[in-house]
Amino acid sequence: MEYKIIRLAPGDFPKCDEIWDMDAQREFAERFRDELLSGNRITYVYIIGNIFVGEISLVFDTGDPDYTVKGKRIYTSRLIVRKEYQRRGIGRNLLRHAVKEARKMGYSELSVGVDPG
Repeated sequence: MEYKIIRLAPGDFPKCDEIWDMDAQREFAERFRDELLSGNRITYVYIIGNIFVGEISLVFDTGDPDYTVKGKRIYTSRLIVRKEYQRRGIGRNLLRHAVKEARKMGYSELSVGVDPG
């Protein structure tokens, strides 16, 4: 399975609809886009061929020190994989990539929130 993990460019944000239903989560989608544009969120996308199949984000500031501390703790958000691609190690690869990128940026801690789903 040929794949690549790329950093999401803000202009490619609408393609995330291939992974999750942006219309059903409109309020979150708007906040996500705003954070991408402001630089508060970096998103990495797992792509097979030209299809977006998974994503993970790193958020620099949530406004809550339990989740983010400037230069020390970064928040891991939106680890999500399209249902038909689950159980193939895609989530694990995305998480490893995010951890590697956070370390490169000098972060020593990651925080995670879990939503029921």
